[in-house]
Amino acid sequence: MTALMLIGVIIYPCVCVKEFSDHQEIKIQTLLKRLNKHALISVKSVDGDIIDCVPIHSQPAFDHPLLRNHTIQMRPSFIPEITSTYTKKCTKATQAWHKSGRCPENTVPIRRIMKEDILRSKSIESFGKKTTSSIPENDPSKDHEYAVMNSMQGKYFGTKFAVNMWKPEVQVPNEFSLAQTWLVSGVGTTRNTIEAGLQVYPGKYGDNNLRLFVFWTANGYQGTGCYNNDCAGFVQRSNKIAVGGTYNTVSQYDGDQYELSVLIWKDGENWWLQIGEEIVGYWPGQLFNSLGNGGTIVQWGGEIVNKETDGKHTGTDMGSGHFAEEGYKKASYFRNLMTIDETNTLREPQGVYPTTGHDNCYNIKAGDGGTSWGIMVFLIFGMIIPIVVGTFPGKSKLSDLHEQEIKLRLKQLNKPAIKSIHSPDGDIIDCVWIYDQPAFDHPLFKSHTIQMRPKSNWIRDKTGGNKTYIIHQLWRTKGECPENTIPIRRTTRDDLIRSGSIKNYGRKSPPPTIYHTDGVQTEEVHEHTCVYVDYGQFHGSKSRISIWKPNVLRTREFSLAQTWVVNGDWDTGLNTLESGWQILHALYGDKNPRLFAYWTKQDVTILTVQALFKHISLGAALNTFSTYNGEQYDFLLTIEKDQETGLWWLKFETYLIGYWPSFIVPKLAVSARKIVWGGEIVYYTRGQGTHTLTQMGSGHFAEKGFRKAAYFNSLEYIDTSNYPITPSPQHLEAAVTRPECYNLMVGSSQRWGTYFFYGGPGRNPQCP
Repeated sequence: MTALMLIGVIIYPCVCVKEFSDHQEIKIQTLLKRLNKHALISVKSVDGDIIDCVPIHSQPAFDHPLLRNHTIQMRPSFIPEITSTYTKKCTKATQAWHKSGRCPENTVPIRRIMKEDILRSKSIESFGKKTTSSIPENDPSKDHEYAVMNSMQGKYFGTKFAVNMWKPEVQVPNEFSLAQTWLVSGVGTTRNTIEAGLQVYPGKYGDNNLRLFVFWTANGYQGTGCYNNDCAGFVQRSNKIAVGGTYNTVSQYDGDQYELSVLIWKDGENWWLQIGEEIVGYWPGQLFNSLGNGGTIVQWGGEIVNKETDGKHTGTDMGSGHFAEEGYKKASYFRNLMTIDETNTLREPQGVYPTTGHDNCYNIKAGDGGTSWGIMVFLIFGMIIPIVVGTFPGKSKLSDLHEQEIKLRLKQLNKPAIKSIHSPDGDIIDCVWIYDQPAFDHPLFKSHTIQMRPKSNWIRDKTGGNKTYIIHQLWRTKGECPENTIPIRRTTRDDLIRSGSIKNYGRKSPPPTIYHTDGVQTEEVHEHTCVYVDYGQFHGSKSRISIWKPNVLRTREFSLAQTWVVNGDWDTGLNTLESGWQILHALYGDKNPRLFAYWTKQDVTILTVQALFKHISLGAALNTFSTYNGEQYDFLLTIEKDQETGLWWLKFETYLIGYWPSFIVPKLAVSARKIVWGGEIVYYTRGQGTHTLTQMGSGHFAEKGFRKAAYFNSLEYIDTSNYPITPSPQHLEAAVTRPECYNLMVGSSQRWGTYFFYGGPGRNPQCP
């Protein structure tokens, strides 16, 4: 019989949901109505954005009280030019939404703001704003870090540069990584800034895409100004470029390089922005006070936010994620840096100097690139992740291709979170918006309507009895997930490396292990002590499973206790639903007992369940376990089919965790044929003649009894009327692979119903 080799509900995503009062809901809808203007047409971008083509005179900028009588400027009176014999042939960077359509003339493309965008922000009032100063300063007390070049000699009326386009990895949603320019004047609350560049900011946009952004403030980030079109201010003019839009072309390490040309200049009262050859729009002069006389500082470079969520420096990349010394095609760069003086002349900046916070994390290198890079300053910046990472056995490092595969897989698994909780065991639990969970990546879920509750009262109303203790998970000692989010254990790079296969991460390895053939010697050996009912029609299972922490000898070995709900066979197609606790260092990186769920459809074996509720995280460690001759802990586990919907629901104690839809396990669409309860271990012979020391259950044989041996009690199968039935011991079949290594004893009592003790130490004098 088979159990599962791996678990890990790697449910990746997130938008953000908080619990809002009716008053707050009204405020959200009011803000959405104000920001999302009536569109002539709307374009659904391939990255999930909706781009509204809004009539140019109806855009949000004109809601600003200072712009009520503003006459829109359709074009600047001049564009600063530079005389140069050098031109660089670049691959054109385009925004992702262009693949799906374009905006008509006399409209402007504006990224539609969604409710989830607002919920991800710290508050409704702070949406689109920076809540702290974001000017490059060498201040270690702040969580912003920089690698920038500064020019502070005279007055500045603009800047021009080309910035290398990369897609840096951002560790947690409330961190970001960007490459931008700052035009600054004033200090403190009189500080004015104009800012533009590229950023990856999952906490704002809900994804990890590289996006164009603009920003402004007129009072030192104390409430005025915002990103993009998130408030009234920046006037859009182009119908081709959306501020806040995604770029689908990014540079590759030692491969193709892409860059964006940026020009900001003052024409009359207004500050204009040009991207490439396209004039995007302008910041009206009425928004500012001190910038009316020009800027006093121009800065170019990178910025990240370091939240130290693990109690150590973030792993968020800056630029390409590589140090400046690696140079072209490997480190990110700014080139052809220029400033504009009071005569509207583009000039090489003078007295340029660097600012960095932690040179050992992010650094910068300036120089003159000669004619091949224009006549200006050449600048590269980057980082190295300051954490220890694992390696594959026998390899000192991973190939660049393998690293890329790992990053792509992590991006697929780890969905954006509105909140992250650091568990005492080292896990990070991401609170992911329920509709963003990884289950929806399955092709069969694309049009699935999520079910929030079972329709059957049988499932909803069963409480599972009374206990004097409560089984929780370790992460809940540090916090709770908000309503309408689900807790998902974050998958790390080390998790993928330990698994030995990125593609098969979270899957069991063949051959199947529910059905064990005696005497067959394979490298991977599965051993069981199980009881089961077979050749029936079952709608589910219930049992209490005692929690232990058996010793697991090697990284790839495991020990578990679980329930299997089964139909079919390996010749015609086997479908299983499985859940219980397990210790599996190869998957989790530790030896804690963890709750898991799993399903298989013949050759498709995946850990997943459609998760719905915020209390239990599949794959997370349990907060307590039994001790020999000491306190005993168990939990009630239920798998039950809802007759009305065909969904198989999973329940831990009184908590509904989620469900498996029948369409992913078609052999179970009507009923299960077999219900199995028991323990399993796996070990690898590797040509050795001795049995593993990996324990099952408590590590003691069944004869030891209560407080010394592990147990299942209150065994019940659920019939096709969804009625729980207790099987008598004589109606249970037993499957014990090697009783001299691990065994079981079945019994019944008034208090426990039908039960069995099981387990063993593995290698011993009778099991050499």
